[in-house]
Amino acid sequence: MIPPRGGARHAMSLIDQLLKAEAAGTSTDLRPGLETAGRLLGSRAMVAVISDFIAPDFKDALGGLAARHDVRAIRVTDPAEMAPLPDVGLLPVVDAETGETRMLDTSSKAVRSESASAIARREAMIENSFDAARLRPISISTEGDPLETLELAFHPKAKQPSKP
Repeated sequence: MIPPRGGARHAMSLIDQLLKAEAAGTSTDLRPGLETAGRLLGSRAMVAVISDFIAPDFKDALGGLAARHDVRAIRVTDPAEMAPLPDVGLLPVVDAETGETRMLDTSSKAVRSESASAIARREAMIENSFDAARLRPISISTEGDPLETLELAFHPKAKQPSKP
């Protein structure tokens, strides 16, 4: 828990602490963090949630937090996780959360179809969670410039040319 403060120095401190943070576990569950923020924040606050949002059902916790606070959902996406599997034959796949390795036969149309369906279901669940919380996420791609994306999201007029 980092107490809220304002100013550039605090922003730099937050970034420093994020860069130094180490994962405490191997699974992803947004609910405890969202629920804790909701309990700890008394008055209305701006809350930035930075995640890929690939997690078990977090809709109620996100919605509860968004009902009381100004929540900015910042979704980090990786194009490789959004695209269907290419046909490259046998592919060893490691589950990042369990460490389990298995072989996928990507030459199988059924395997590629199931992968595409799983991605579509996951994305629909995430979109449904944002819709239920009445949030429009800020999407940051691992292939883009995150600072430019955030600047445009938080200061949309910053990049517009001035009027003559």
